[in-house]
Amino acid sequence: MKLCEKLMNEGVELNITGNDGVHYNGVRITEVYDDFIAVEPSNTAMRQAGQFRGGHTYVNIASITRLEHAGQSDRVQDSIRRSLGR
Repeated sequence: MKLCEKLMNEGVELNITGNDGVHYNGVRITEVYDDFIAVEPSNTAMRQAGQFRGGHTYVNIASITRLEHAGQSDRVQDSIRRSLGR
């Protein structure tokens, strides 16, 4: 949960897969709770084809199978994986 709070506070744009395989690309975390996070599209995501275009939605933290920086930097992905213990 501390990682999610850190990502939210930094306003990091993320690609997330969760909730039984749903892809949320180009989103920012807006709220962090015990079991889930709230996400919404970032400003840049709304302009890019193929990005998540929904509104505010919730993702069960336990269901997250992919959490990466939207820029897909290997260094950031590795850092996130280490923080998650994967």
